[in-house]
Amino acid sequence: MPLQCSILQTQSTHLNNSKRLDTLDFFRFIAILSVMLFHYYSRWNPPENTTSLYPFGAKYNFFQWGRYGVEFFFIISGFVITYTLHATNTVADFWKRRFIRLFPAMVFASLITRLLMVLLDKDNLFIQGHSLLNYLVSITFLPPVLLNRILAPLHIQGHYLSGSYWSLWPELQFYFLASLIYFSNRAKFARNFSFIGTGLFLLYLLMYSMDSGKLPVHLSDAVRAAYIVCASVFNLPFYMPWFLTGVLLHEVFVHKATKLTWGACLPPFCWAFAPVYCGRGMPRR
Repeated sequence: MPLQCSILQTQSTHLNNSKRLDTLDFFRFIAILSVMLFHYYSRWNPPENTTSLYPFGAKYNFFQWGRYGVEFFFIISGFVITYTLHATNTVADFWKRRFIRLFPAMVFASLITRLLMVLLDKDNLFIQGHSLLNYLVSITFLPPVLLNRILAPLHIQGHYLSGSYWSLWPELQFYFLASLIYFSNRAKFARNFSFIGTGLFLLYLLMYSMDSGKLPVHLSDAVRAAYIVCASVFNLPFYMPWFLTGVLLHEVFVHKATKLTWGACLPPFCWAFAPVYCGRGMPRR
């Protein structure tokens, strides 16, 4: 009887957790809807674009804030990947799951994107979406700026099929860093990721401040060149507070810890402060 009660209690806890995690689908819906509205009504209007590409012009340009739906996705990803890591035995198993989940969908979605571009974009407004090379570049998940540097001796220059693919690379960097930290020390993952993530973000902020002249420190040409390359290729530090917010919210969700609740308030302050401090000059996409 005690064993049966224990099993029932475990099952009940699992079901309760599953129901609570189902709310993530609602959050995903909100994020998707905001990004769609932004692209359908605001993305191709000034000041995002030099001229309006919509047949209705700026009549429905009410969704500029929809651009931050992607950052909301990053928070969800921080939560979900932490949840996934705790349910994974090895780093190989984690990456196997990520590959099976993402790569087939990426191949299929990119194929549909290219076909639609070729069939419907008769005015070549989105010419990059017509290219087979860009299709191959896109399904690697790697940023064109990195692939173009690697393939420079072959004089190959690729691009994303669609500019919206930019968010895949920060996600991939986050997967790598999170899995590396987690499987180095499972028990201290939240603490270690918080320290490393915050450190990377502050280092990025410091380098940007010096490079932009906000701090009266002169960077040598070599250091500045290295910073520009790193910032353009490895852009995770700028988005780190969003992922870190998700990681800490997972800890709050699991442990209900007061200290962690306060800790989860720090990353939102960081990412709210950064755009005010750095303005649009800080590279985002």
